[in-house]
Amino acid sequence: MIDVRAPIEFAHGTIPKSINIPLLNDNEREEVGICFRHAGQQSAINLGHRIVSGKSREQRIEAWCEQLKRDQNSILFCARGGMRSKIAQDWIHNAGYACSRVTGGFKAMRNCLLDTLHQFIKTGSILILGGMTGTGKTKMLNYFVRAINLEHAANHKGSSFGRSFEEQPSQLNFENCVLLHLLNLVDLNPDLPIIFENESRSIGSRQIPPTLFDKMNTSPIVIIKKSFEDRVSSLLHEYVIERHRQTLTKYPDDGDYRFRSYLKDSLHRIKKRLGGQRTKKIANLIDYALVTQDSNNYLDHRAWLAAILREYYDPMYNYQLNLKRDKVAFCGDFNAVQEWIKFTISDN
Repeated sequence: MIDVRAPIEFAHGTIPKSINIPLLNDNEREEVGICFRHAGQQSAINLGHRIVSGKSREQRIEAWCEQLKRDQNSILFCARGGMRSKIAQDWIHNAGYACSRVTGGFKAMRNCLLDTLHQFIKTGSILILGGMTGTGKTKMLNYFVRAINLEHAANHKGSSFGRSFEEQPSQLNFENCVLLHLLNLVDLNPDLPIIFENESRSIGSRQIPPTLFDKMNTSPIVIIKKSFEDRVSSLLHEYVIERHRQTLTKYPDDGDYRFRSYLKDSLHRIKKRLGGQRTKKIANLIDYALVTQDSNNYLDHRAWLAAILREYYDPMYNYQLNLKRDKVAFCGDFNAVQEWIKFTISDN
């Protein structure tokens, strides 16, 4: 998909895996928009043709044609499938290439995704995957085709210590990623349930669409059980060892400083729930673990991870689970839950 809208529109929200090769850049779009408001459509069109002419016109045609050389099935779209994509299509055609465009543009595709969600809320079914922090829910989701990983779509692991190096997508891009995945799964088989992880309404700064979240809250839940020590080990690998190594790779000059800042900032984000005294105690454990991590293979990080589980994650999980106890369909270790889900989905 070739999005010919301006970069500011593309950043606000587009179709997943689209590329932005705009007809007008942000400043040009603003200039044409002002002309449209004051002098009307034809004047705005004339101004647009004057702005994008000569070398700039040739460069944009060349960029579109280069993409078509890479993928001849590329499709153009703009905001509503009108002026900009039609102009781009005509210029591409005059350059000797053929390219389709989306009737109705981004608005039509967005409405299609919202219609899919609306229909799924009415007729589809969901299976919620639950379990305490560190039980391997993401690993379980990745095992099944009929699963949508909301945290992956939001680029956030759903916890204070789950922030990514990269920025989260816009709200529109988060929703479009989830809804396009939903559309694909519904098309494959509308009768089978789709698996989602048990999430709060917000994943970082992104919000699950309200109707989807409400349906998730009323759906059956299956729970993965894992020992406390094994969960600490899982978090040690995910929150500490892998994160530290990734930070050093991405920031070789000051990786240790950034890693320390990430741990301290993540702790600060939950200070209000922990309280000052417990936060200070855990901060001291983190400081000690950072000093000794090179000499004992991160072993001392287990102490503060265990404290975080006991003092923060586990109480919060137990509270949320108590609200859904009547919806628990199955509970077992990782392998048992995996087999139960396989049987349930195939049985449907």
